[in-house]
Amino acid sequence: PPISVTVQKAPEPPIDPRLRSPLRPAPTPIWTPSQSGEARDPDAVTRGRAIHWLLQQSANGRRPAPATLAAKLATVLGEDIDAALVPGWQAEADALLAAPALSMLFDPAQLKRTWNEVPVQWQASDGSTRHGVLDRLIDDGSWLTIIDYKTAPRPNAERLIDQHRDQLAAYLDAIGKVFPGRPIRAGLVLTASREWHPVLERR
Repeated sequence: PPISVTVQKAPEPPIDPRLRSPLRPAPTPIWTPSQSGEARDPDAVTRGRAIHWLLQQSANGRRPAPATLAAKLATVLGEDIDAALVPGWQAEADALLAAPALSMLFDPAQLKRTWNEVPVQWQASDGSTRHGVLDRLIDDGSWLTIIDYKTAPRPNAERLIDQHRDQLAAYLDAIGKVFPGRPIRAGLVLTASREWHPVLERR
């Protein structure tokens, strides 16, 4: 039978001081597609940015009212939004958060601390400074888990993992410097198929 859940905001944890120093604001606060990965046509980009924002809002208990959602998205994303597409995007976000197989990533009762849209920067092998934004970082008391949302409507998991493995490795290194000694894993959540694909881990 269908499962209906209401995502409620958990008590906001104090910001861990270790998240202040090595993590610096990235140039772009809202998700943009990677150069190597997801489709870059305008409709796919808008869909991806919208679903990322809807997941962030719902996970934080700040879901906008349906009547104002399209207008709010247009303001946040800075572009015209086709209001007819918004209910489908919201339904995809809701189904993801309600998926029993993903409860370990989203259920507040199973998590000690959570962060969304975490800006990071790291030193690349060529000496340049790179920037990124972790879609979601969770602490279940045992593992820190880095979650990267992928919003392709027909995702190819194997290809996406290959395309984003290096990016996830950089994120894992950055968070490892903030939480030395903690087990950390990183993976992809495919929003359309509601799948979690762990990619890397470090104990």
